[in-house]
Parts: sequence; C-alpha cells; structure tokens
Amino acid sequence: MPMSLKGCEFLLTFKCIAKCRHCCYRASPLRRSVMAVADFKNYMTVLAHEQSLDCITFHGGEPFLFYKTLKRCIEIAHKLGQKEIVLITNGYWGGSQTNAQRKLQELKKAGLSSIRFSVDAFHQEFVPFRSVHIAIDVARAIGFDKLVIISRFLGSVGSRNPVNMRTETLLERLGPPEDFIIERKPLYIEGRAADQLAKHLQQKVAVPKGICVLQLRADETLKNPSVIQIDPFGNVTICPGLCIGNAKTEPLSRIMKEYDYERNPIVRLLAQKGPIRLLELPEARGSVEPAKSVSDCHMCYELRKHLRACYPEFLAPDNCYSE
Repeated sequence: MPMSLKGCEFLLTFKCIAKCRHCCYRASPLRRSVMAVADFKNYMTVLAHEQSLDCITFHGGEPFLFYKTLKRCIEIAHKLGQKEIVLITNGYWGGSQTNAQRKLQELKKAGLSSIRFSVDAFHQEFVPFRSVHIAIDVARAIGFDKLVIISRFLGSVGSRNPVNMRTETLLERLGPPEDFIIERKPLYIEGRAADQLAKHLQQKVAVPKGICVLQLRADETLKNPSVIQIDPFGNVTICPGLCIGNAKTEPLSRIMKEYDYERNPIVRLLAQKGPIRLLELPEARGSVEPAKSVSDCHMCYELRKHLRACYPEFLAPDNCYSE
C-alpha cells in the first residue's frame, strides 16, 4: 500500500559540536556529511506534489553548523507551500545574542515556524547552558508559532537518578514555561546509549515479545508509518537505522508508492512479532540474550547491529551502528 505521510524529517547532517552519550545517530564533531541543497530540493518537490504533509523537520546532528544550507532549504520548502517547518537544535549558537537574533530573524523570514531546543543533562555536558538559554530567550522575543524544550530522561521520566535530577534543575533555570512547552521523554536505548547508558538501567526479567511500535510516533506500527526520515546519504528510514530505500539510487516517489513492509526482511519480522522474531534469523541465533536487554528497543538495536553485515541495505546508515 502506498505511503500516506504526515511528515518528513530531514537529517541535514550527522555532524555536531557534541558527542552526547544518548545519541541514537552517534552524531559527533568527526562526522562530515551534509545534505546537498539540490538533493533537498528534489526530495521536497516530490513530497510537495505527492503528499500532504502536516510538517517537515530539520535536525541531525546540528543543522546550525551548516547555516546557509539550512536557510536555503527552509526557503525552498516554504516556496513549495509547506506551512509548518520545524527545527531541532541544541542552541550552541546562542553564545552571541546579536548573532542569535540575526540568524533566527532570517530563518523566520525564510519560513521557519517552530523551534525545538534540546535541554537536558546529556546535551549540557557539551553545550553551555548559558548559550542555549540565550538562544531560547531570543526565540521567545522574536516569536514563533511554537517553541518547545525537549528533554530526554534516563529510564522513566519520573526516575530519580543523578542524570534526571540534573535535567530537572536545568529546566527550572529556564523559568516558568509561559510561552514555551516542555516535553519530557524517556530516551531510547540504541546507538550510543546502548553502549554507554544501558548498564545504568535494570534488565528486563521477561523476554520482550510485543510487536514493534514506532518509538517516535505513538500507536503507529511499521505496517503504516506516516513519517519518514531522509539523511545526507539518501537513506530513507522509518526508525533510526531501519532503512526502506535510498533516494539517491532510486526515485523517492517509487520508495513511497511501493512501500510494503512484507518485502523488507527486517521490517517484516519486526512488524509481525517484534524484535523477538529477529532471533529466528539464522544469522542472529546466539548473538543476543533477550533477557539481558533493558527494553524492546534495546534488544531490537543489538540484534540489528549484529545483523547489519548481512543486511546492509536494510540497516543503514552505518553511523547508527558504529562510531
């Protein structure tokens, strides 16, 4: 059944000033990729003609590292009729209030409608709180349709551990959320989080057996994803590291029209019975002990990481699985 999309997330780059312990994309200063403006224009033109998107989102990585590319892509999307255009950023560029004001005014004029700032203990290991605080205050003064603070928590949102307590302290320093929204969300144990943070969480007693529900969109399964991500290499993904095609080697239009979860060997198994089904693959047997996983997503990630050498076109990009 052809895809009927509500949104598209453009991973403009995997380069970032930070190397956060929880990053599912393993973004870092060492990454060099950035989406070409010509590629974005091609993707966005197809989406504008064939889908009715509620919104598009730019993130990564840190999009502000390639400010001119970001601004040009926003202009293109706006001219193609896209109304809601969202940016996710860590706000490192707020060190200079004058610079922050100039850039945000330019982006708003280009068509940017909403900004989501990442503020939590993980990001603030690399990004000075003062910088992101200034960036948020400037955004509040300029005025956008929506201003959101995203905070990731270790374990459940209510878990009282040093990481989460540090995050709550940072949020308190922002002041009362009168003209912005705070979204507290548990982080997903995949990517760098699987390497560095899983050890701090209690292992599951029962083996995960549920079908895969997309982590970024509640109540949505792999059979009917309504949001895709496109990265600088052209990978079209429906969950970090779970690829359904490459828009650089085949038309994006075809990828969307011909999507069928049953034709993708990894997606098919996840959609039918969830991560536990991946253990039925001959290549996966004995690779992971399910009961040692801290969540379904953690087990799924570890299995996919083991399987990616056998299914490289379906488990991409590489940086979701290795530094």
